[in-house]
Amino acid sequence: MRRILFVSLFISAACLSTLHISRADGLSAPERQVVISRDFSGSPLPKWENGYFVAHEASSPRIYAFDRTGRMIFSSELAIPDAARVIVHDMAASPDGGFGAAGSAYSAGGAGTAFIAWLDPSGACKRIVRTYPFSARRISFTIDGTLWAFGREHTAEFEEVAEHNVLRRYGPDGFLLKSLLSRQSFPRYDRRHPMVGSFLVSSPDRLGLYSTAAKEWVEVSFSGDVLGRWKGAEVPLVVGVALTPSGLVYLAGQQPVGRGKQQVVLYRLDKATGLWQALDSPGMTILGTDENYIIAAYKLPQVGWVRAE
Repeated sequence: MRRILFVSLFISAACLSTLHISRADGLSAPERQVVISRDFSGSPLPKWENGYFVAHEASSPRIYAFDRTGRMIFSSELAIPDAARVIVHDMAASPDGGFGAAGSAYSAGGAGTAFIAWLDPSGACKRIVRTYPFSARRISFTIDGTLWAFGREHTAEFEEVAEHNVLRRYGPDGFLLKSLLSRQSFPRYDRRHPMVGSFLVSSPDRLGLYSTAAKEWVEVSFSGDVLGRWKGAEVPLVVGVALTPSGLVYLAGQQPVGRGKQQVVLYRLDKATGLWQALDSPGMTILGTDENYIIAAYKLPQVGWVRAE
């Protein structure tokens, strides 16, 4: 039987609606609840990785981390030496209890650069690596302790470099270990870079990358081998993806359901056919995976661990 473990959290009402539990899909009632004392309205949704919720504010250096009980571990502003302005693009949690943050830093004169910061368990910076001309927009730690980043290369005038690899792998010391996946290898539906509307997740043996702009799901081994590429779901807006230990792939996509209304629908990828199958679990916005569970927001102010395998 699939089970759901719920966590309380405030999330933008524009994205979520009530979860209708389908017994045919094996979903059951909640088991327990905890509360995270943080209002995420107007900010990017938190994500779950390696035992922690991590979050950041939009266009701000403010970062957060919470444990699995909802207890806040830290709330702080990420400080970059000599930077007059710092914007955080993404956060990640390491299996050793540390954290990572990817962002952009600007001088008082407006000159900018991209960085990835490795943080200790209290949120303090241990190491800051300048990644320019590569700018990471999504980061994720894998179980071997390495950090993966998905982003783009740009010039000092913020113009995109025509040809570059979009996926980078960094060691715990901050050194670049590998660069792969050419920007040109992604389908082009418009002029947007594949990083637009992207998600970067991992399982015990692989990394998963979803690009909303390119409408593609890609799986990569920790050694950098491409394990497979599949056409993405035909949904206007993707709000979360999940990759389970057995390789199941789930996607939460926002669909119109009437005049001015939106509903989040859950999909599962059939890798054999390449089809995304809609599940009878509307309203579930995926935040991450915890072993065999999907962690998903489904109804204000609740999120939960949904057994996926």
